[in-house]
Amino acid sequence: MVEYIKGRNRWDDEDNLPYQEYLNLYYSEHSHIVERWAKYINDYVNWAFSIETEEDYQRFIDAHRMRYFHYKEMKQFYEELKSKNYPLDDDVLKCIAVLWETGYFDRRTHSNFDEWLNDPHPNNFPGMQIPEDNGYKGNSFLSLTKYKYGMNVIRERLLGCFRY
Repeated sequence: MVEYIKGRNRWDDEDNLPYQEYLNLYYSEHSHIVERWAKYINDYVNWAFSIETEEDYQRFIDAHRMRYFHYKEMKQFYEELKSKNYPLDDDVLKCIAVLWETGYFDRRTHSNFDEWLNDPHPNNFPGMQIPEDNGYKGNSFLSLTKYKYGMNVIRERLLGCFRY
């Protein structure tokens, strides 16, 4: 989803503005991503983490048309992520744990999770052609944490990961 600001061209701004200024314009707390992220977190991630009983589990997989969902393993992976003290917000860690449970990382070219966090092209999979610029000025998830509003860029990129 592209955010439009009257009188501005996002693609020109991305190419021509200093990166922090670009993030200030398009990824602040008032940006398009905040609402999309909140909906996804509430409708999917928080629900996945609230599963406690077999009835909760059945409602979740039925609502999402899944055959299975290993919620206990997902929660365990989330705890492992938290213990490593990555500079990522808790909602981001939970989303990554859900991605992990869906098998997302099984289809990537990365040999380990840290490599994925440091890759400016996290959606790589075998045979995929890599564009020269990923639209994030070559920033990986971990390097984006150094910018104000970088976490919102990470959130947007994570939403894109669920397409793969």
